[in-house]
Amino acid sequence: METTTLPDAQAITTALTTGIEDDTLRAIYASIAEFENRTFSAGGIVVMLVQAMSDHVAGGERAIMIHDSVPTWIDKLVVNPAVAEEAKEVYAKAMLAQRTSPAEVSLEPPITTLRQAAAYLRHWIEQQGFEGHVRIFQSYGLRVERTGRTYFDFDVLDPGGVFHVHVDGTVEDCDRRLEKLRKPGWEDQAVSTLFL
Repeated sequence: METTTLPDAQAITTALTTGIEDDTLRAIYASIAEFENRTFSAGGIVVMLVQAMSDHVAGGERAIMIHDSVPTWIDKLVVNPAVAEEAKEVYAKAMLAQRTSPAEVSLEPPITTLRQAAAYLRHWIEQQGFEGHVRIFQSYGLRVERTGRTYFDFDVLDPGGVFHVHVDGTVEDCDRRLEKLRKPGWEDQAVSTLFL
């Protein structure tokens, strides 16, 4: 089995930096840089990169966008071409398996995992009458209110807004986006105020 050794932390950060990073990407790069000068197999490279991402982005469209960068990151970090190719193949197979595996989760409370909360939120939004494709941009994971209630926090692209999915199955539409979408003429009003 062939291996590769990562460069030092500064070289890792320099190799990954494109100039358009936000705080999340910088945090991921810092997590990857913690593995400076370590030797990995192709599978080890993939596990390390996915773990670094998972520590900072739980899921949703944002995670998908970041996951799309993994093959480029492998090319930038792995100096052994054979290990780089194998790592990209391992990663592609893992992503294919994830996308084609059955995603059945319980839609019954208690809501205990991020995956279950995302499925529950999509189902709930559809039950409220939203007919489009529900697209979750990012999840911030499990949070705790001052009252002690726990919830999963989501930024949603379509229909838009911030939603909290509580462990007991209660969903909060924090921006009251769905209520606004149901009011006749609200969209016209919202668009016209953007151009005033």
